Amino acid sequence: MAGERTPSHAPFLRRPWTRGRIGGRTVKGGLWLAIALLTCLLLFGETGWVNQARLEARRVALERELESLRYDAARLEAERARLADDPAYRERVAREEWGFKKDGETVYQLRRLD
Repeated sequence: MAGERTPSHAPFLRRPWTRGRIGGRTVKGGLWLAIALLTCLLLFGETGWVNQARLEARRVALERELESLRYDAARLEAERARLADDPAYRERVAREEWGFKKDGETVYQLRRLD
């Protein structure tokens, strides 16, 4: 067996025949493959960290938009209440924004010349 000697100081060399046993390199390779697969799933899977960070950023943006819409709704509700309760404000809005006039009035519209 002089020709088939495997040096003990070189563990990276393979034995020519393992007799059905799983060698240490195969187990280590399988473990590294499993670790790599789990890492990819944790980072890029459907519930992975990358997707979770994207969803969190979207949630924050939607909360900001919701707060803005609530502010607009409160402002419009206050204006609706003022239009319902204040006849002088209602008249001013009708004249300035809608161009209404009283009977016998003449409305002059001034345009700016540039």
